[in-house]
Amino acid sequence: MKQKIHLSTEEQMENFETGLSNEKITVKTPENLSSEKPSIYLNAEEVGEWLNSLFIELLKFEEVLKAFKQGKPISRQSKSEEYLFIYKQIPAKIDVSIVPAMTSVPDEVKEVMKKLEKGFHYKNQAVQVDKNGNVTYWIPTVEDLLAEDWYILED
Repeated sequence: MKQKIHLSTEEQMENFETGLSNEKITVKTPENLSSEKPSIYLNAEEVGEWLNSLFIELLKFEEVLKAFKQGKPISRQSKSEEYLFIYKQIPAKIDVSIVPAMTSVPDEVKEVMKKLEKGFHYKNQAVQVDKNGNVTYWIPTVEDLLAEDWYILED
């Protein structure tokens, strides 16, 4: 079932109705709605395509799990204010010789790893990215597992 992910503004809906003619109309997109960017001019067919792009298919967690395992970003409609998307980090082995150059590791940890002669092995990590680009860990809750508002971010 496709549902709207972003609410359309009254102006967008008026523009859509106006766009039923073949005249070019002004559409304020989510990207330029609150900025000084110029408006985009679309005809009726383009307005329909644009509105279609605002609709996505909402899924159960088990339906997005395969995409998640493949490294595709996923998200929940009801969590759009909390984070933009979640993804599975690519497993990586960081050799002990690389650890001293890592900016994300405290110096004290670097020293411990050097004494142990160990590098890092990142595996099975899920992270969420917020609207400011902050990346933190993500652990699904029971609510997440039972939710039916998941979607896969596509190009």
